[in-house]
Amino acid sequence: MQLQEQYGPSGLSLIGAAADSALIPETSKQQEHDDVVALVTRLRISYPITIAHDELLQSYHFKGIPTIVFITRAGKIAKVFYGYHSAAQIEPVIRQLFSEPHAP
Repeated sequence: MQLQEQYGPSGLSLIGAAADSALIPETSKQQEHDDVVALVTRLRISYPITIAHDELLQSYHFKGIPTIVFITRAGKIAKVFYGYHSAAQIEPVIRQLFSEPHAP
């Protein structure tokens, strides 16, 4: 949320994708939905969250929770982080993406 607040005005768009039911067999779709609603409410998450479907998981190489995928404005995957990473590790990727020229 900190990164969205900091870089959102410059054009960063965050979209969360809950993948628990796809990656953790014991989690039902209903439980995942309920957990996402509770988390968004409790943390006051200000960006959209969706429930990931199989095509999204495969297209963006989800291997675990969390997976962070940076997608360029042209729709290409620029960088993927698996596991937890600090803002200090993530921010250089954001700055690099902002420094690249926009695709026509």
